[in-house]
Amino acid sequence: RRHFYLAVIFILMGVGLELLQGISGLRRGDPVDVLWNVAGVLAAWSLARTRWANALVVIERMFVR
Repeated sequence: RRHFYLAVIFILMGVGLELLQGISGLRRGDPVDVLWNVAGVLAAWSLARTRWANALVVIERMFVR
């Protein structure tokens, strides 16, 4: 359940950042970026529910000492 709430928060954050970019006038908010953000969150959420959840942590520990 906690992962679900985190996924929703990150999706809302991505949407909010795109809206702020559009409002700022410095950059354009891009709906395709929102879709890619959502895809990334869903991919990470799906990975977190598998035995590969800690794979990146293990890989990082191999290179950072």
